[in-house]
Amino acid sequence: MEKKEQQSNITYKRFSSYDQFINLHFPVESRVAHKVSDNNGKSEPIDIEIYEVKNLGKALLIQGDIQLLESHEHKYHESFVHVPLSFVRNPRKVLILGGGDGGAAREILKYDSIEEIKIVELSEDVVELCKEYIPSLGSSLSDPKVNIVYDNACDWIRKTEEKFDLILIDATDFCSTTDEDSSKFNLRDEQNVSFCSNLLSEKGVVVYNDDFFGINEHNTINRTIYLKEQFNFCKPYKVNIPYFLGGDYTFMICSNEVNLNANILKPKKVKTKFFNEGILNSCFSLGENFEKGVSNHTLERSLGYTITIDFSGCEYEKINNLDFLKDIMQKSLDTGGFKVLKTVEHQFKPQGITIAFMLSESHFSCHSWPEYGRICFDLFSCANLERSQKLVDKLIQLIPHDSVKVNKIERKI
Repeated sequence: MEKKEQQSNITYKRFSSYDQFINLHFPVESRVAHKVSDNNGKSEPIDIEIYEVKNLGKALLIQGDIQLLESHEHKYHESFVHVPLSFVRNPRKVLILGGGDGGAAREILKYDSIEEIKIVELSEDVVELCKEYIPSLGSSLSDPKVNIVYDNACDWIRKTEEKFDLILIDATDFCSTTDEDSSKFNLRDEQNVSFCSNLLSEKGVVVYNDDFFGINEHNTINRTIYLKEQFNFCKPYKVNIPYFLGGDYTFMICSNEVNLNANILKPKKVKTKFFNEGILNSCFSLGENFEKGVSNHTLERSLGYTITIDFSGCEYEKINNLDFLKDIMQKSLDTGGFKVLKTVEHQFKPQGITIAFMLSESHFSCHSWPEYGRICFDLFSCANLERSQKLVDKLIQLIPHDSVKVNKIERKI
């Protein structure tokens, strides 16, 4: 009995780091599928699981994080698709970046005008598992109008010349710490979202799954401010997705040609379980704090992060070796994809070293006290945080040490 309870608790924890919330709402009966996907070498491996949840159907997890719950996924996918298509008349070509579960494709196929749905999905395993174990979503992927391309979408959008009436960025992005190609990061990165404007038709819009609104409202405000500078029109909306932490979840619609502030079209007559005209009319109301934050730019925008990495218990010979330190710093910078402009170093007598790398993204420096077994690194970068985290993880891997302390400070305007 004790062993069963122990296993059950482990299963609960894999749903989210917010154990209490998840334990109260998602009692797991069994794990029905599990696969570690190598993504054909296009990224680091990802862990894919499907669980049977009591009274709620199947749950899809990637890297231990819940992606969908079968009994309620329609609230996510219907809102994701039918809200932006209320701005587009007679859509013909649709691009889905991610979306290997098939939920978004299922909703798009409800429109008679659709001629092609192109899905650019990293993992073939996600597609095949969803087809087999969650056919209420995955079966849509076998429709003849659906064309699946297995590729890194961050690269693919820069190679194609096609135009689309709707682009959906339906992705969950994880901070990779083992893949040394820094281009394979966040599909929802603001620069990638902006780049999608090049792929839109004259009547096209792009929409992406944004964030937990109740917890991360400030992130949605900041991204709205940024994207309003990149697109002529940008409009976030909010829907309650019960299996996401806090419930309220935001999506972001952007376009250069479609006036998202004008009267929206009446919803098409398609069969839905959740979405209707009432949802459409209310979902753009995000509250007074949000409206003030966007209109007044009251929330600060990030310039970058200063990260300090302080090591203790290091070997004297290692941290008093100029060539060794320069080498591990360069390897760490390479891992994060940073561009070095200039390097300055100095070796003190009888011991101690200072090194500074001037970067396109700012700087990376260190100073060592070999007699105390201490070395401290400072990194400031205006690049995305995922790249800095890669550098930090690589550095920790390369320096023998007893303990390390990492601090992060966001620099804002």
